[in-house]
Amino acid sequence: MWISSDGFSLLELTMALVLGGIVMLAAITLFIHTQRVLQTQYALDDIQQQENWGVGVLIKDLRQINFNTLSRGHISPHVEGSGIIFSQTNLPQSIKQNIDAFVTKHAYSEGGTVEKSDQLLIQYQPAYVVTETEQIKPQHIKTSVVGIDCEGRQIERDEVENESTKMIVNRYFIAPDRQQMTEGRESYSLFCESGWYRSGDSTIHGLNGGGQQLIKGVEAFKIKLGVQNIKGQLTYMGIDQYQTAMAAQVFDLTQPYRVVSIEVGLLLRSNLPSMSSRQKSVPPHYPLLGQNLVLKKEQQQHLRRAVSQVVMLRNVQGQVGHD
Repeated sequence: MWISSDGFSLLELTMALVLGGIVMLAAITLFIHTQRVLQTQYALDDIQQQENWGVGVLIKDLRQINFNTLSRGHISPHVEGSGIIFSQTNLPQSIKQNIDAFVTKHAYSEGGTVEKSDQLLIQYQPAYVVTETEQIKPQHIKTSVVGIDCEGRQIERDEVENESTKMIVNRYFIAPDRQQMTEGRESYSLFCESGWYRSGDSTIHGLNGGGQQLIKGVEAFKIKLGVQNIKGQLTYMGIDQYQTAMAAQVFDLTQPYRVVSIEVGLLLRSNLPSMSSRQKSVPPHYPLLGQNLVLKKEQQQHLRRAVSQVVMLRNVQGQVGHD
């Protein structure tokens, strides 16, 4: 006598297990893909924050180059007061401090690429606004805070300094982060060191090799100078090219090369790794200001973006389109 029973046959059970495995595998794949997309979005957001905020702060500083200096509107290695400092000649003769390690240089410091990064040293005098107080002595004169330097300190002047205002000096350079991640490779940032001097000073106060992190995750910092010739034609030169072109010239008001703009380029790297990036056996190349930058070695999975921006210098003579 046959006894009927309900249940799965071996074939049905096998098919159910296979289908369940396929569904589970699809769910795991979707989860991993979602995690990769999310981490990539975080990495992109990280780079965008660096670009929008950090680069904006840098550009705001650079627009002050050559403001209220003694250079009569010129930027040159040969003139005192040049807004871009190439050598000791660009500073007052009273400054005896050796600044060779701080001046504007091509291929100055190590970074995250085989090619070294540039260094930029600028100077300007803030627009001090003098106001009279309404205190006991109406003739008492003071000045308000006129801004913040690149290290976050207030730029101000008290009554003792009225006759001799400060000249601000900023140095921009690449250096290793002071707090490294535990991922096994060195990370770099763009730092700024701010100092100042007054007429008659023998040193630049605050310029001693320190600095404050300005933009995190910068693996390269490159500079080109927008140079206008006597015919009004504009070309962009690297720091070394410009200094070579100017080396044989004696500075005068009819010099054939006038710096009217500056182009800065940065290779930004996300602080968070991107799981969607794949490591390559050959270091990738990143074009930046006409150069092909190569990472030093096989890197971890980070997104990178090369960004550049041109800053027209308002405080110079010979701007493009002007006589």
